[in-house]
Amino acid sequence: MRLLWNRIAGGSVQGAMTNPALSTTAAVPAADPPAADPPTAAPATTVPRTAGPPDPAPVLGWPPDAPALLAALGEDNTPEHFARIRDRHAAAVLAPTRALARALEPEFGPVRVFRPRVDRRFRPGAPPYRTDTGGVAVTAGGT
Repeated sequence: MRLLWNRIAGGSVQGAMTNPALSTTAAVPAADPPAADPPTAAPATTVPRTAGPPDPAPVLGWPPDAPALLAALGEDNTPEHFARIRDRHAAAVLAPTRALARALEPEFGPVRVFRPRVDRRFRPGAPPYRTDTGGVAVTAGGT
């Protein structure tokens, strides 16, 4: 089975499992800032990882400005523009995507997060940077 997710669209990530028997499409909404928990609430826990140090924070989703940042990159998809927004892109797009990948790892195995740079060797006319984000995981028995 293969899990794919792609495209931040309006504050959500649209994903699909590509096993025909389990074909579904799910939207994961971006999380709102955490509300104050009542004093009797249990502490929040994170999804345990299979390797490496534990993740200190739960997956909170993409910040509200992530779709606008990717849209701006689509309008000015040049190395100079990306150099100016590199730190914002890492914080608003890559970090939440990697957090989601770590959270999905126990269920789907290692998740490969797509890099922002596009390999243009075989598509010379393609823009140099991705205007979306995503990842892929291949589980046992998958292709």
